[in-house]
Amino acid sequence: LVTDPNGYGSKLVPFGYMANTLSSDLEYLGDFGLSRALNLQEALEAISAGLYALSDDVNGYAWFYPSAIALLSILDAVALVYLIGIVAAARERSSAAFQRVQTWALLPIFVLLIVATTVVCSFFSIVTVMNADFCTGGSAAGIRSSAIGINSVGSPDDSVAAILDATLYPTDPAYAAVAHFTQGCRQGGDAADPLGDLHLLTTKIEAATAAQGDFIRQVMAHDATALSDALGIGPPDLLTVLGKISDLDEALASLVSQTANATEALDCPSLNGAYADVAYSGVCGAGSRALTWMLACLGAVVVSGLAIVT
Repeated sequence: LVTDPNGYGSKLVPFGYMANTLSSDLEYLGDFGLSRALNLQEALEAISAGLYALSDDVNGYAWFYPSAIALLSILDAVALVYLIGIVAAARERSSAAFQRVQTWALLPIFVLLIVATTVVCSFFSIVTVMNADFCTGGSAAGIRSSAIGINSVGSPDDSVAAILDATLYPTDPAYAAVAHFTQGCRQGGDAADPLGDLHLLTTKIEAATAAQGDFIRQVMAHDATALSDALGIGPPDLLTVLGKISDLDEALASLVSQTANATEALDCPSLNGAYADVAYSGVCGAGSRALTWMLACLGAVVVSGLAIVT
């Protein structure tokens, strides 16, 4: 019972009930999701490290493109000069000196360039086969992988699942995270949503925040002196307790906001859409077409060069 400061007697304020509700909600939070957050952090750090390593590997071949352009440019220039010499010789307008330059200088260079182009063509043939193997699932196509949980025939998903099985243990946090984000956000099995606990935690934090808000509003609606007398504590002690409760309320509100931002940033449909764009549209779409055209063009250059030499 709290005495009404306006002189209207006493009235019952359910502080005990509200305090118990708030206490139970806070007890459910336990470590406020720290263990879940650490597991998720471990998974994301592993994924980030893998992506950085892949990026470094790709950037390590940045020299290849300008080198290939330089090789083909030199090859085109030498072939052009060589063809001009052939046409001039056919019209009997080629000097003996120019013919010697063609025979003893341009021809060896041209053959060397053709050999280098053949090596490059062989490299692209290997990359094209690897690309096709990845995009069709390779030896993992149609195998019921523990990472996928269903039969998925002839797609990059099979290759991703096989890579997961070969490089990670199913108990690793990164295993479930990658499997879930790349396999269409399917629920259940080993590919369960790694953010499922985080979503539940957000709901519980919101419930605790609401209970604490009710408690604070009820407390602030009454005279501090009358309330401290009813609780048997001094006004300074009451203000100290209320200040700590207010700080906790702000901390919970910040935690709710940060948790919401984290779940939004890790929204599975968005991440799965990015994966689909890279794997299907990029690697297995535009990438496959680019590799096929490059292999065909390099093969044509090699055959044409050999025909000129012979």
